[in-house]
Amino acid sequence: MECRIWWDTSPEAQLFYHLGLNRFPPLPRIVELCSSSDDEVQEIAFVYLCDNLHSRYLDYKLENFYDVEFIPAESKGGFCLKKLEEYIPVLGGNHWASMWYKTGTGVHPCTNYM
Repeated sequence: MECRIWWDTSPEAQLFYHLGLNRFPPLPRIVELCSSSDDEVQEIAFVYLCDNLHSRYLDYKLENFYDVEFIPAESKGGFCLKKLEEYIPVLGGNHWASMWYKTGTGVHPCTNYM
């Protein structure tokens, strides 16, 4: 079978969008994936969320996810996920500062997580 490149503007793509295919995952689904028990899925979803927060998820509001454990943090030498309501800022580099402020938390994530 021939492998073809997906073009967002192709007639096939337009048909699939018309039939209900999402152009990108809905915000609640991405946050859910950020809290996955699979570390690899968790990391990919969190990076995706941070990279696309201001372009695809303009409806993101902190209060909608305040009680969801999806913020990577370090605890007792290991990694874990924290809720925004219980998050304790951890030290991080300037690289994280600009990305992390995108999420609206105003604190740094654990830099060793990624």
